Amino acid sequence: MKPAQRFVINLRFLFRVYLVALLVFFIYRLAYMVRILSGEMSGLGSDLFRAFITGLQFDTATICYGLVLPVLLSFISLAGEKAAQITLRIQRIYLVILFVVFILVLAVDYYYYTYFQSHINVQIFGFMDDDTAAVIKSLWTDYPLLSVIIGLIVSAIIINWIIKRISRNLQRNSSTLSTGICILFSFLLLVLFAAGLRSSFGTFPVQMDDASVSENAKVNLLPINGVFAFKDAIIYHKNEMNLQHVMQYVSGLGYSDKQSAMNDYFGAETGSMMDDPLYRFTDTNAVVRNSPPHVVFFLLESWSNNNMYLHSKEINLLGALEKYWNTDILFRNFLSGHNGTINSIEGLMINTPVTPIAQSEYSDVTFETSCAKPFYEKGYMTTFISGGKINWRNINNFIPRQYFQYVEGNADIAAAIPGTKECEWGVYDEFLFDDVFKKLEDAKSNPQFIFALSTTNHTPFHLPDNYKPYPIKLSSEIKSKLKVSEELAEKNLTNLQYTNDCLGKFLEQLEASPFAGNTIVVATGDHNNLMLFDMDEAHAFYRYSVPLIIHIPQKYLYKSEIDTSLWGSHKDIFPTIYNLSLDSARYFNNGNNLLARSPDRKKYFAINIMGDAAMNDDGFIKFSNNQQFFRRAGDLFQPVGNDNPGVALQSLMKQSRAYYSFLAWQLKEEIERHHSRNFLKK
Repeated sequence: MKPAQRFVINLRFLFRVYLVALLVFFIYRLAYMVRILSGEMSGLGSDLFRAFITGLQFDTATICYGLVLPVLLSFISLAGEKAAQITLRIQRIYLVILFVVFILVLAVDYYYYTYFQSHINVQIFGFMDDDTAAVIKSLWTDYPLLSVIIGLIVSAIIINWIIKRISRNLQRNSSTLSTGICILFSFLLLVLFAAGLRSSFGTFPVQMDDASVSENAKVNLLPINGVFAFKDAIIYHKNEMNLQHVMQYVSGLGYSDKQSAMNDYFGAETGSMMDDPLYRFTDTNAVVRNSPPHVVFFLLESWSNNNMYLHSKEINLLGALEKYWNTDILFRNFLSGHNGTINSIEGLMINTPVTPIAQSEYSDVTFETSCAKPFYEKGYMTTFISGGKINWRNINNFIPRQYFQYVEGNADIAAAIPGTKECEWGVYDEFLFDDVFKKLEDAKSNPQFIFALSTTNHTPFHLPDNYKPYPIKLSSEIKSKLKVSEELAEKNLTNLQYTNDCLGKFLEQLEASPFAGNTIVVATGDHNNLMLFDMDEAHAFYRYSVPLIIHIPQKYLYKSEIDTSLWGSHKDIFPTIYNLSLDSARYFNNGNNLLARSPDRKKYFAINIMGDAAMNDDGFIKFSNNQQFFRRAGDLFQPVGNDNPGVALQSLMKQSRAYYSFLAWQLKEEIERHHSRNFLKK
């Protein structure tokens, strides 16, 4: 037999094994569907169909990764008949083991749902940290382990028989093909295999958030198979928060206990306040008590301060937002708390300096520092809405525990807003804003707190076909500074424009509505976009900054005093919102009220935790163990030697380190308390 013919027969053998594996995963998915949707499948026909089609992608990727070694071994068959026989024996043994492992993990995943109400996740690794003997006893008592073991043995026998039969049939019935046909057929199979490894025609290979195919959370569990879930759990486990390492870092910053960090951050407040300095109360406010405002907070994807400075008639980045950009309260000396979306969500939501919590073993902890808690305690309906897939980064399990009663994503928006269209990352922003507006319309007299996350302003920068962009004409000077192509830069800026235009149109619609007089809207960016320009430490402000805009009816300004030159960051957003919207409300005292009357400017600073960066009127510092100091020089910064940075910058260093450290100690205490509660109503 010719080498090319032996090679193609081996590939055909593996292709048929792939089809057998698909059948195994299909049977698992049917069983899983019956397990989690028994009696609840009425009216879900189209969603279930999408779930199974999407599941085919997950299964194909899983199986193809399992077949990488056998495919590579196939090339050995080109060496000769004896080599081909040895290769086939090795492949058979490997494939039987692979199938047994697949079936075992799928069985574990099936029963995992009973306890955790989810696929295998990072919590499975808690087995090693728990009382292992007690866990094994519980497994033996509560689960049919003996049946599973017997099933695995029977499965191994059946799979071994099937694999041998496939191999023999191909060897006996193989027809003689020309070398050219064999090469062509082999190439086709290898291309299909490479495509199977991605299992996606989009920008990214198939991944967990692609499983979001329905507004029904249980249906969204179906596309994912247990093996794929286990793979993701391993990745999360490697990257999850190491609390011991965090506290070692905090100790290196000079704070081996919480009290010393609080003393340095709160100063005189620590000893003088009647209540715990970690908490404050908003003023007694008859206006908000008699007319509680709706509060909408938008966290906008890549809403960059540096790019917004490019706005002009030639580069219109604001669209319909321009009117409000010039008339609403706008802070530009403002930094994001983190440099990633999930990190900023968590930093804002539970005031953690360490992320990601949602993908760690602490994802089920209810944090009393949640931004939604003061609203929840005042009778607000609390809602988190993402334009993306709600099971992205495990937020569908994490956020319902943080005092949010409704947690919704792209499938929910599509169900609520007819004609919703999507890109790679979720629904286009206009439909997110439409959904938020609809919720305000439907709210009637029930005050709403809505935390909404946009997703459209993200590479690969796709926009709705019907969107007509404003002019984006780059000058020669801007083109000379670009580190990407002009075409990509224009797409990037046009997407930013689109998000701004959507926000502006939302505010226009709000102003014309009956609830214009009792709705506060606040928007900021999750992080900067650094795609277009290089930015060194001298340009640190442009590197880390995002805008903060506040749209508020005049009656709710109360005792506010507006000074938009103050420095702030994500930590200051909710203390500001609480003081605008809530009467006598207790809230976590992590930041400043940016609209406080006669503020002490020394307390106002901005911090980007992921960048180890902090800024104020005096300059910029890097507060990690390798501390650095920079003096302000207009909009730029000049380095200052560590030997004599000056009192002001040393004070900023101390303030920043104390801030990070007391939050880390607070996080540690919350985790050790480990209270867990699910507030989800939907």
